[in-house]
Amino acid sequence: MNQNYLSSAENYFKAGNEEEAAKMFELGHEWKQAADISLKYKKYQKAGDLYEKGGEHYNAGLCS
Repeated sequence: MNQNYLSSAENYFKAGNEEEAAKMFELGHEWKQAADISLKYKKYQKAGDLYEKGGEHYNAGLCS
């Protein structure tokens, strides 16, 4: 199931729809990629939550 989300994420990303790609990365448990995109769009709280899920505590702290 995760593979379907990740395939969708890649397709959205290639099409230039990064915010939709971030949602698919999150559903596919690719936390860092989803967080990086969220951070790019200044969704700091979301990015912090995603970094935390991915075990990137330092980056999560930077988003606070």
